[in-house]
Amino acid sequence: MSDLIKDLLNFSKSSRANLYPEEVHLSQMAEQVIKELRMTNFKANYQIHIQPDIKVYADPSMMRIVLTNLLSNALKYSQKVDNPTIYFGKTSYHGREILYVKDNGAGFSMEKATQLFKPFTRLHSESEFQGTGIGLSTVKRIIDRHNGEIWCESEPGKGAVFYFTLNLDPAHQSDSETTGETPVN
Repeated sequence: MSDLIKDLLNFSKSSRANLYPEEVHLSQMAEQVIKELRMTNFKANYQIHIQPDIKVYADPSMMRIVLTNLLSNALKYSQKVDNPTIYFGKTSYHGREILYVKDNGAGFSMEKATQLFKPFTRLHSESEFQGTGIGLSTVKRIIDRHNGEIWCESEPGKGAVFYFTLNLDPAHQSDSETTGETPVN
């Protein structure tokens, strides 16, 4: 119940709180989030790869919510595989900076991907993986408020990659380019 209340508060905050953008060192933030998650929920021996020196112009408290949700999901859905591995990094695609969280976990069918960002929607049963079904909808709201986009690629049993962009920098105009498959090295 406390997880549900916390998630609902984050969901509400994601659409109503004022944004206070500044330069955010996402690599350091991701390392802190992983450290906190390992201390509380995930004791398994995960391999974590965080690309150094990723900095963005964004609201730091909102970015913490984004990273906590995406990294927590990556850890959660990888806990049942041998050698669970999580990546956080950035890549460039058609001149756009794209951030990503990638895992080698349970994955899901892309036929159901449109459901992922709706509140209280889950692609896996509660008996398989616990959760409230609010995390990704909160992430989407935050990314939307940063004039960005979020999308994913996955296959059942082969993990998932969540990509996102942020476009709060006034010098960077929102790109209407369609997102497609984005390679992660």
